[in-house]
Amino acid sequence: AEHMPWADQVFACGPTPMFEAMAAVVREMRTRKRVQVLLEERMGCGTGVCYGCAVFTRKGVRLVCRDGPRMELREAFG
Repeated sequence: AEHMPWADQVFACGPTPMFEAMAAVVREMRTRKRVQVLLEERMGCGTGVCYGCAVFTRKGVRLVCRDGPRMELREAFG
């Protein structure tokens, strides 16, 4: 959080609980900066057929193997 004032954008990779905490910090700071995350999900088929890597986002269900793994933090964790 201490680096947000000077950063143009943020990139992060890690587990879902970390992104949930990060989303809370971003909301609290009320920043409009772009925050991109790499989601860690198991991908059974890698083509989107099995829906094993489905995540629920503001725009509906997204498949990490097909729509990601990079996503906007605000889209994935509001």
